[in-house]
Amino acid sequence: SHQHLLQHAVRHGQLELLELYIAAGLPTNVTDENGYDLLHTAIFEDHAEVLAYLLGIGLRPGPLPEHDDRELKEVVRSKRVRRMLADIDRTT
Repeated sequence: SHQHLLQHAVRHGQLELLELYIAAGLPTNVTDENGYDLLHTAIFEDHAEVLAYLLGIGLRPGPLPEHDDRELKEVVRSKRVRRMLADIDRTT
């Protein structure tokens, strides 16, 4: 499924594959079986390049699914991803 292809590419940091899928017109508003969107997955997996690409095409992270009571910032490991999230906060 489209959902699985996109989430798999993001989860594994396969930026070129992700760009191909999106260029081919696959919808980006997909979530995985737990309700996480592509940005959540990029943030959780700490794939800064993938996150930068997704932000660059205009995506913004939605709220975490209701079953997940963490804040996005709590799950960020790298400084680079944390900085990108701070930038989003400033521009929204």
